[in-house]
Parts: sequence; C-alpha cells; structure tokens
Amino acid sequence: MTRLTESAGTAGEGFGVATEEEKEMGNTDITQRAQYERSDLLAGGEGIRRGSEKAAAVYTVIALIIGVALSVVALATIENWAQWVVLGVIVAFTVAVMVAIGPNRQGSGSSFKVGR
Repeated sequence: MTRLTESAGTAGEGFGVATEEEKEMGNTDITQRAQYERSDLLAGGEGIRRGSEKAAAVYTVIALIIGVALSVVALATIENWAQWVVLGVIVAFTVAVMVAIGPNRQGSGSSFKVGR
C-alpha cells in the first residue's frame, strides 16, 4: 500500500482530506450544483448586485439637468471662432472615447454570456 492510497481513505473521497467546499457540494443534486457553478462563470457582472434601479434613474435625471444647464451657459459665453473650435474638439474627443470603451464594441466581452 502506498502513501497515496493510505491517505485516500474510503472509495470516492479522492486523495487527501476534502475541503469545506467539497463537503458542502457532496449533498447537492446535479441541478443545484450546476446553478452554483454557473454563478461563478457569468461574464459581464450579472452576478453583481447593482443596487436600486430607482436611485439610478434619479441620478440620471439630475445629471441630465445639470449637463443641460452647463451646456447652455457654455454656449452663451462663446465669443469667437477659436472657442467654437475648442468646443468641437472636446465634443469629438468625448464621442470617440464613448465609442472606444462602449459595451457593444468588438472584443468587449459582451458576447461571452454563459447560459444564454
């Protein structure tokens, strides 16, 4: 008898002592185990609790109001063509960054949805 077979104990335990997770998983059926493992494999953070959807909506409305107010003030204070050019470059850069880091771009990982 070798050292590995002595530490294996009874059949079905494998090599060495079972961890707490293995002991916990021993009493689950195949459906429970599949659901447990699936939650670890979700891509894109679906398993992360995002919080209140109402709070996100309130934040969005407040941010839009402040953004519109600041835009009106900026447009009212522009005096010459050079300032329009600077504003145009800022807007173009912002749009380019939004496209570059958007969730629908190729390679963003959004196509790796497990179980869908």
